[in-house]
Amino acid sequence: MRLKSILLAFAFVAVMLVPVTAPAQQVTLMTGPQGGVWVPLGGALKGMWEKAIPGLQVQMQPGAGIANIRGVDEGKAHIGFGNTITTVDGLAGRPPFPKKVTKVCQVANLYPQYFQVVVPVDVNINSINDM
Repeated sequence: MRLKSILLAFAFVAVMLVPVTAPAQQVTLMTGPQGGVWVPLGGALKGMWEKAIPGLQVQMQPGAGIANIRGVDEGKAHIGFGNTITTVDGLAGRPPFPKKVTKVCQVANLYPQYFQVVVPVDVNINSINDM
């Protein structure tokens, strides 16, 4: 009987020492269209996050600025890339958004975006002031 109690106690301690693993968690990340810079950027973040957080699985989905903001707002994705002005338009409910988005926030600026204006060479516009 004593041996049985000792074995039972040993089994209990052994079970308590086994590390408990957290259940896997899946996060959906909306990036951009194929060929754009958001796809490799999303792939790099996916790799870093999955390496840093055991059990995390990041599912990447193609998207674009407006679609990503709507996707997060509608619960289709957890994270999405967006442009600052597009996010602001969504929060204000300005076109092309049919209504205000309420479940999004700007979290990080990953890189600066530059805006370019192009005009035909023969219209004699050489600066913004000429427009």
